[in-house]
Amino acid sequence: MLAVIIADAPQADIRAALPLLSSTDLLIAADGGARHALNHGVTPHVIIGDLDSIQPATLEIMQARKVEIQRFPAAKNETDLELALLLAAERGADQIRILAALGGRPDMHMANQLLLTHPALIGRDVALLDANWEVRLIRDQLQLQGKLGLRVSLLPLGDVAGVRTEGLRYPLRDEDLPIGPARGVSNEFATESAQVSIRSGLLLAMIERELQSGYLA
Repeated sequence: MLAVIIADAPQADIRAALPLLSSTDLLIAADGGARHALNHGVTPHVIIGDLDSIQPATLEIMQARKVEIQRFPAAKNETDLELALLLAAERGADQIRILAALGGRPDMHMANQLLLTHPALIGRDVALLDANWEVRLIRDQLQLQGKLGLRVSLLPLGDVAGVRTEGLRYPLRDEDLPIGPARGVSNEFATESAQVSIRSGLLLAMIERELQSGYLA
């Protein structure tokens, strides 16, 4: 089951995601993400969050369209995107794509990427997408798809041991990536498919896409 979540990064452009939105089983807007949906003629199945970012007019339109609204108090432990991810997992999504979550406030930009490590997402195929980049978490191994010369950065979340790569220009052969040094930044696809595996730790893979192609992954 595919779930797509639209977050609320202010400068996000989700036009290239319209084919993905039309094919999803579950479309969730995280609070102000409803604005992105409405601006592109898309109606989410659910709007979730404390609703402090959604415009009253947008909320009124969505209510008229009988969209499910899940309102939470502003004083809560989870971000709106986290609530959306938990809802997608609860409803059985094994594939989750997150749009409009990169850029904007630096704290939210980082927190949104760290949500990929959430225990509720273990065993699910989850990716953050924008028009030019895809962000995924590697817990053990991951097959990456790309094009020759496009960049791949591997960023450790803590110390990562036993990193092996195949199909990248600068190979890693059972090497460690400690947190701090930037060694994993700006690798490149040497072929259109690459493999990354690790022995222990958590590794973020940031994969460059050709303009506006990443949404279709």
